[in-house]
Amino acid sequence: MNEKIRKKLNIPVEKVPYCLRNFGNTSCATIPLTLATQCSDLLIKKKKVIATAFGVGLSWGSVLLSMDRLKTLEFIQY
Repeated sequence: MNEKIRKKLNIPVEKVPYCLRNFGNTSCATIPLTLATQCSDLLIKKKKVIATAFGVGLSWGSVLLSMDRLKTLEFIQY
């Protein structure tokens, strides 16, 4: 679904990070997990980020995140 939407909107692949290949479907943890593992260096440089998620039954949600005081911890994988 994400790939189809990305192509339809003509957004470059590097602007649509996801961690499905690495972790599978993590449900509600997908967005924070993707941010922590794929985007932490980029997020420190940005002041605002728009995140959009798509779910089962065509549910979706979007949020504008303010990154002014972002603190990230090192990701530890067992």
